Amino acid sequence: MVEKVYPLAQTEVTTAEKIIMTDEIHYIHLVLGAGEALDRHHANAKVHMNILRGTVTLELADQEAHAYSVGNLVVIPDKTEMLISNKEDHALEVVIVKAPGPVQA
Repeated sequence: MVEKVYPLAQTEVTTAEKIIMTDEIHYIHLVLGAGEALDRHHANAKVHMNILRGTVTLELADQEAHAYSVGNLVVIPDKTEMLISNKEDHALEVVIVKAPGPVQA
């Protein structure tokens, strides 16, 4: 078998799985439970967020919050301050893909 298979968690509770973390790509599977949020932070690369289940609420930089549901791919610029939250009463599931490149000294 030449392919590598990564089973993703099937859950309703908050889980962040760092599936692939190389210089070329970060592939993160994130589930946020109902009413949960990540800590406010700055993007460390351009972020591509694909919403697989539920609705994500994003507060980016000094903008008001925007909600995005299943079927949307949201691209967030590098270094943007962000708050990722799930304001719904069911789980949110997203895949986050970043291409950070090698760490600069």
